[in-house]
Amino acid sequence: MFSNPLFMLLLSLYPIGEGVGWSWLSFQCELDDSHFVENYYFAHFNETITGWRVLHHWKDDNLNITASLIIFTAALIMTFNFSISFFLSTQTIIQIRQAKTFTSNYRQLQIKILRALFAQAWDAIVVILLIKDYR
Repeated sequence: MFSNPLFMLLLSLYPIGEGVGWSWLSFQCELDDSHFVENYYFAHFNETITGWRVLHHWKDDNLNITASLIIFTAALIMTFNFSISFFLSTQTIIQIRQAKTFTSNYRQLQIKILRALFAQAWDAIVVILLIKDYR
């Protein structure tokens, strides 16, 4: 698939779309001038917070549609990213196993590299889950 120019073009557009999408979502978050969540955390926990944690989806006993849509869109993007990474990783494993031109040593090297990439992704998940500052 990586030798197909159309696939490579589509693949190269992906990071551009990600950058535009996350920038747009961040801009939408900045449009909410309510500092309810920031003030609440400061009053109850003496902690100053910024960023995505400040997004308040329930405001004045009503559902804040804009904030809820931003949260939904972010979850949708993350699900889409997970799906793409799952598809690409499974296709890579299938291609490595079915390749007829690889020597057994080269195939083992490719599997080791793939395992290292999986371990690197798992390490990021562990860090995010276990270290309080990342949450």
